[in-house]
Amino acid sequence: MSRPVEIGPVPVTDGALLLRAARYADFPRWREVRLRNRRVMERYWLTSPLSWDERHTEWRWVQEVTDARRTARLGTGLAFVIEVDGELVGQVGLSGIDRVAGTAELGIWADLRVARRDVATLAACAVVDHAFDHLGLEVVTAPVSTRNFSVALATSHIGMVAEATMRGYSHVGGVWQDHDLLSVLATDRPVDGFVVRRQASRGEDEPRPAGTRPARSPDHLPGSRSSRVALARYTASRVRGDLRGRAPRRARPATVTTTVDGAAVTAGLRHLDRGRSAAEAYVDADVEAARSAEAATAALRQVVEHATGTLGLHRVSAVAAPDDGVRAAAYAAAGLRHEGTLRSRLRPDGTRGDLDLWARLADDPTP
Repeated sequence: MSRPVEIGPVPVTDGALLLRAARYADFPRWREVRLRNRRVMERYWLTSPLSWDERHTEWRWVQEVTDARRTARLGTGLAFVIEVDGELVGQVGLSGIDRVAGTAELGIWADLRVARRDVATLAACAVVDHAFDHLGLEVVTAPVSTRNFSVALATSHIGMVAEATMRGYSHVGGVWQDHDLLSVLATDRPVDGFVVRRQASRGEDEPRPAGTRPARSPDHLPGSRSSRVALARYTASRVRGDLRGRAPRRARPATVTTTVDGAAVTAGLRHLDRGRSAAEAYVDADVEAARSAEAATAALRQVVEHATGTLGLHRVSAVAAPDDGVRAAAYAAAGLRHEGTLRSRLRPDGTRGDLDLWARLADDPTP
């Protein structure tokens, strides 16, 4: 569990930037900024049957703030609003924090009106510094649509590099879009941190790191009566979900064991993400012989067919060490394509090293 903190202030052009936890009372300003930036944001936001206005009601903000506080307590997420001179101008945070693997995913958006003030870049630098210095993470990643040049530019200023291009990674703006997977490693961090380096590049006279301090007590209830009722109902629905085991049972990922000439190979799915209609395939075996590769291919084909057919997933990915030629051959034979190489990831044997990323989409030709 991470203790709630505030990060900053950090000098920006004609002002100062502060990162703090979201408050229920932020709703009017959050809605106003988000609606005003619809043209530049909606095309890269997860597709929804709701209109942009319907996605920015007070009820939705109550949910977002409540969920952010919950993931912070669990230690799996860390979310901030970006303030410049006391006004909310965006949000930044880390999701999917995995202390064992040492990884987290960076997400950020900022008001177009502050685009020329280096706000997004400095906010991202501050969060990445915090991830490495205070959370002890090893890798921070960011999946960015290949069409989203502004975010790609902001992350490049931190030193994030493209590891892979993930085909059909996410359904955003009404279509499946490819995303570049960007990453920065703890070993990439400058001695004084990313914030100081960015300030120096901007010609600041006395660059200094972003300080952290304990967060002020958040507002515990929304201001309006309707939103307090919404919070109570939302909290009750989560409790009921916990008591019932979260959700009705659905078709589960398959585990398949195939034997060829005495070589037994087990393949299956993990990290099922229905929001992105994706899962990761894995192969468990000592795959050192050609017959093991044949068995792995047979098992993988069944797992991929189950994922794209029975489960209706759009994307199935898999990873393998760059020197694992047998798995690579099995992935290729099962219709997966090589997308890039992930740096310094935790491997199944507990070591840290590079991993090749492979993937197949539901609409790829059958191998």
